[in-house]
Amino acid sequence: MFPVTTIGGGQAVRRAADNPWAERLARLGLGARGVLFIVLGILTFRVAFGHTKDQASQKGALQEIAAQPGGLILVWIVAIGLIGYALWRLASAALGPVADPVATDAKQRVKALAEGIGYGAVAIIAVKVAAGSGSSSSGGGGQKQTATVLSWPGGQFLVGLVGLVIIGVGVFYVVDGVKADFTKELKLGEMSPTARKAVIVLGRFGRIAQGVVFGIIGVLVMIAAVQFDPNKAKGLDGALKTLAAQPYGKWVLGIIALGFLAYGVYGLAEAKLRRVS
Repeated sequence: MFPVTTIGGGQAVRRAADNPWAERLARLGLGARGVLFIVLGILTFRVAFGHTKDQASQKGALQEIAAQPGGLILVWIVAIGLIGYALWRLASAALGPVADPVATDAKQRVKALAEGIGYGAVAIIAVKVAAGSGSSSSGGGGQKQTATVLSWPGGQFLVGLVGLVIIGVGVFYVVDGVKADFTKELKLGEMSPTARKAVIVLGRFGRIAQGVVFGIIGVLVMIAAVQFDPNKAKGLDGALKTLAAQPYGKWVLGIIALGFLAYGVYGLAEAKLRRVS
């Protein structure tokens, strides 16, 4: 535990972390993440079965939600939830167990920082989609950014390093799924044995699916660095469609889609079971 109560403003920090609204926002964000992964799983299934015009990404999922009757209201709720989740993860990275009882070591705090930045970016996309300024096209932002970095001195090394980091994140998710380390974050004692097993299976399957996708994205980024070709770098949508174009790729993509759906359902359970305070 960090001795935040011994410095100026420490009591205020602790009160803010213990505020019931902070916990509600964090749980809303966990639920919002679950909804996103469920829709992403559906979009990934559609890509696997030939609907290549669909955008299988967080942005595509948000646009799919917005296109439904009353969808914009739901996107706003998701956006608020993701903002709350991102702020909570950043607070966890900065304050450790003061904000999150699980963030007791450096690994957990680095993970919290990465999630805070990542879901903060998704929250910005959600706000843009809800406000009607999100483009319906998949765009080529990733390739443009990669091309810019490749043009820098040492750009190939930097892009390759990013690819390695992304692969490392993928390996982390796979290991986390196999070992079921994520169960340390849950209040498993409040569940029946059957429900506990179901949640662990969903979490494992979903984490491993995420890890595989991160690994594919990382490999594509590294190929872009080695070949000095920014068009080889793909985001989530591009990586999934690249996979779909490979022999047996549609079957693998179908399994990944099931993994996304599983992680989405797990996320809804996590919104209730996560140790937040």
